[in-house]
Amino acid sequence: MPNAVSTQAAKQVAALARGTGYGPNSSDVMGKLHLLDDKAVMAVGVTLSSEYVGFGYLPKGAKIIPNLSLLTSNHTATIAGKLSLVPLDGTAATDITSVVIALEATETTCIPDAADSVTLTKDSWVRFFPTADTTIATTAKNVWARIAYTVVN
Repeated sequence: MPNAVSTQAAKQVAALARGTGYGPNSSDVMGKLHLLDDKAVMAVGVTLSSEYVGFGYLPKGAKIIPNLSLLTSNHTATIAGKLSLVPLDGTAATDITSVVIALEATETTCIPDAADSVTLTKDSWVRFFPTADTTIATTAKNVWARIAYTVVN
């Protein structure tokens, strides 16, 4: 059985065969890893499924790396929902479904990585919408977004 290689690795092998530094897939051209590290507070009361927890925005060309990204909270339970990437110009959002705000103590990845990474075509706000109405009973809860991405030009 042949070795299994990624699409990127195959492109890099082809680029190296052409010579060092040849083309965007060369081994000496690397993207920097960026991190949106932001915190929002869910107030005491009910956050409706039509309401969102908002974070900063990511730049055009940001390629989100799901298995390095997470949403966590000091709430007592996980919160299921979707991550909505809303362009600043108000055009249609890109949604990542089946996202979970995990307990801060567990700090596990909670953005599904079964599909390919998402690359933004416009500067976009990061917003979390709960799947169901969520009640925060007695004390406001912090929600941290740690979204890892590279920038693709």
